[in-house]
Amino acid sequence: SAAASLSDTLYWGLDGWGWFRPTLLCISFLLLVGGIVIYFRNRGICTLDDALRQRRKVINTTLLILTTSITLYLFLNYVVLTEIGILLGLPWESSRVWVSG
Repeated sequence: SAAASLSDTLYWGLDGWGWFRPTLLCISFLLLVGGIVIYFRNRGICTLDDALRQRRKVINTTLLILTTSITLYLFLNYVVLTEIGILLGLPWESSRVWVSG
């Protein structure tokens, strides 16, 4: 189908679309960083001096947000979407990471 072809082209970078996936990852990362900046500004950490004074809080919160984001992305992409695909009848049983084949 057209949707499957487009998905393969964009995901695997076929036909000169190799820039698409890294671009989306960079945009996602920049939006995540922007969200962290807005979060800290709303908490009163507005300048670099404020961030240096509360360095431990900034580092711990940022690491927590990055770790949670990456973990949720991997869980959604490799567990939830795989199971939904299998339930919809797609031949993805071999894609299950937790099943030895």
